[in-house]
Amino acid sequence: MKASRRERHENRPGHRAKLDALSAQPAASLVSKYNKTKKKKKKPIPRQTQAPPAPSLPPPPIQSVSKHCCQVCHIKVKISEWEQHLRDQNHATKVWLATCNATLEEGSKDKYGMTIRPPNLDFGIIDLSTLTSWPTRENIFYLQQGAGEVRLADVQLTSSLGSLSEFRDSSFQVSSETGMMLEPQITYAVKITFDPKGNRGFYQDQVEFSFERLADGTKYTITRALAATVTVEAHRRQLAPIAPYVRPRRHRRNLFKGSITDGTRPSNFERQKTAWIYRIPDFKVPAELNVIFEEGPVDSRVERLKLERLSSELTATTYSEFWKTLLWAEEHQAHKDMENYDQSDVQFGVEVPGLSERRPSVVIGDSVLVRPTDSTSDKWFRGFVHGIQQSYVLLGFAPSFSSAPEQRFDVEFELSRLLFQRQHLALSAPYQKREILFPESRDPLAYGLRAPSYEQMRLRNIHDARVSLNPPQLQAVTAIAQLPAGTIPFIIFGPPGTGKTVTVVEAIRQVLAQNPNAKILACAPSNNAADIIADRLRTTLTPLELFRLNAPSRVKTLIPSLESYSARYDDGSFRVPAPAILIQYRVIVSTCGSGSTPDGVGLPKGHFTHIFIDEAGQASVWRADRAKQMNPRQMTNANDEWPPVL
Repeated sequence: MKASRRERHENRPGHRAKLDALSAQPAASLVSKYNKTKKKKKKPIPRQTQAPPAPSLPPPPIQSVSKHCCQVCHIKVKISEWEQHLRDQNHATKVWLATCNATLEEGSKDKYGMTIRPPNLDFGIIDLSTLTSWPTRENIFYLQQGAGEVRLADVQLTSSLGSLSEFRDSSFQVSSETGMMLEPQITYAVKITFDPKGNRGFYQDQVEFSFERLADGTKYTITRALAATVTVEAHRRQLAPIAPYVRPRRHRRNLFKGSITDGTRPSNFERQKTAWIYRIPDFKVPAELNVIFEEGPVDSRVERLKLERLSSELTATTYSEFWKTLLWAEEHQAHKDMENYDQSDVQFGVEVPGLSERRPSVVIGDSVLVRPTDSTSDKWFRGFVHGIQQSYVLLGFAPSFSSAPEQRFDVEFELSRLLFQRQHLALSAPYQKREILFPESRDPLAYGLRAPSYEQMRLRNIHDARVSLNPPQLQAVTAIAQLPAGTIPFIIFGPPGTGKTVTVVEAIRQVLAQNPNAKILACAPSNNAADIIADRLRTTLTPLELFRLNAPSRVKTLIPSLESYSARYDDGSFRVPAPAILIQYRVIVSTCGSGSTPDGVGLPKGHFTHIFIDEAGQASVWRADRAKQMNPRQMTNANDEWPPVL
């Protein structure tokens, strides 16, 4: 919603009334004032018919009279800004969530003398192997009324209620006679059956008991939660936590370090220095953005960023600055996140818990700062990552660095800015063609694009039999091969497992068969996805035609079938060939992150005629841009450019 429309919408009586209703809570619940000399009396709240109970919130802390404390948002708000805060959409959402949670909590409580035991029904952990001989489990809720007769009106599962109930398949079943009278001091049983149908997983549902008191006709509901876990016991033990989760304690870094002695870089990085033909600008975070990132709570920082730095409309004109600003925001947060992994007073031998799960993400060539914990000087040593072994990193330091057997160190991880710099470089490229960035519904007609005819599809010499037997895939492959130069991007869309990558690989084959001069760059967000594309293409392409471009920082492991399609140094690390060699390949496969490498080592602008990006939905905008914006044909006639296939 535009800023002008949003302001008019927020001032409408209906909108203000809804926010006032959501924010209407006891004064002590939402805001607390403290005055040592005078206390204001609480105003009584009028009773509402059938209204949900007010959220159960903690008692208000003592605050200064100059500020109110919002117990829903857990922030302090200036008195002058209180009315604006109450109408803020984030506050209204939190009030609504607090009300819903309080209503759910109230619904699970015993009431009007009716007790239901147990409070919740957990079938526990069920081993998958036992379901063959014992496919279902049963358990019981016990109901007892203290005084007065009550009618059990209904017993239902929450999953069976609502307009979408027909699409849910609950594994729980309720066995009970509804409409029966419950006598005081007599215990009744309601049986619950659990049937996972042979599937493992964590199951949850809720039983809703509806009652009616005969004395006054009062109707009420009590809920009880259901849970069950079906798993393989050996897997459960292997995946079980070894200790309670503790949020990492952020260490306050000293940003001004006295001196830093650089260590030795990995051998492939030393030799790779001369391969790049230009230096990437720093693209450091602007000072005014740092002020926004550091001041105030998160919600206010986000709002200020929207108002001051982000355009209300994303167009070809605002595209670059819009995404650059968000990229700087991501980098700022990445620096903060990296501080969570700093270590103090540890023995040397840098072990990084979570490294195998890329928390933090450390690759070969990254750097780590260390210094002795008991050091009286502010001298640090920078070690470069030479290798990664499970949760340990192998570092290369300068010869002047030494450590005694029992010496302890402080460790700080440095964030590599190279990926951010490359993404900024892609966003700074002058190539901002509207048809590529913001295609419109009129563009297919303007470029004369039409669905392939049956005859055109029939004449295709399809390599993969799966595509020839699948009409939508065959139509997509034919359409891609027939695309004229300069048209809008071609998007292949479908749920997981429907053959999108199969279609992309076959489309690449068809483009190569139809155009002998075609030069293709095929990218994917991850190394595994890129390996799959290259491995499928190698069945029809020789090592002289296909090259799997790996980043020098990639771990040395690679599937054996792609070894002859890659280049390595003598120590096993990956290298980037010279432009004179790269230019000879018909297809180069890389990650989106390395998609700009050919341009960086000197491959001519516009060398690639086609760019394919597999799993584009999993790649960020700027990472995809690194592939498609660094390699377009730089022609005066835009129609000489082929579109990317996503």
